[in-house]
Amino acid sequence: MSETQPEQVGQEEETSETEPPKKKQRKTQFRFNDPRDRLLAKAVLRHDPFSALHGKTAEVWNAVARDVHEDVDGKRCRERTLHLLEERQKNNSEALRKSGTVEEYEEFEVNLDEILELKENAADRRKMQKDKEERLDREGEKLREAAVKALGKRSARSPLNAAADNDRTDDVSVVDSTDTESVLSGTASDSSGLIKSPVPVLRSTRDKTFASMWQDSSNYQGM
Repeated sequence: MSETQPEQVGQEEETSETEPPKKKQRKTQFRFNDPRDRLLAKAVLRHDPFSALHGKTAEVWNAVARDVHEDVDGKRCRERTLHLLEERQKNNSEALRKSGTVEEYEEFEVNLDEILELKENAADRRKMQKDKEERLDREGEKLREAAVKALGKRSARSPLNAAADNDRTDDVSVVDSTDTESVLSGTASDSSGLIKSPVPVLRSTRDKTFASMWQDSSNYQGM
């Protein structure tokens, strides 16, 4: 019994000497300051996210963020940039200049002015593109309306009406036939110049055959 007790005491001492688990260190929150603002302005000029294609804006702002610091994302860089531009438009020098040399501050102001120009130019291009698309839509709508009206007019003419119109275009003249040759030529008339018997002007072999039969019938009746 006395031999086992020292072993138990030694185990208890080893357990008490073990170190407690280390607490995870909290990640330091990123904060913008004057040097980082100046770095941000240079990165924005380098990548020009305001001119990014549709659907690529977030990607370009993330590229800006990588040039600024590893602990900042594109969204925060965009928000900070817009804030700096707003202060620049207000000509709020105190809000923009908190530290740094005169040369650094002057360069920072120039960079902000160039960024503001990039932003305004991009907005103008988007407006021009939107106006162009709206104009094309209006012109296309007018062309569609004109096409629908033209189709409606053509559809209003039924096949029977179309056939009647074609018949009316065939000018049928009537003449007085005294012989086969006058009937065939369509110039037969009496001495007064009046048409005696209505006979269609012949335009086909079938009509000529009918005229010949009609002439024979007339001669028979005259006998």
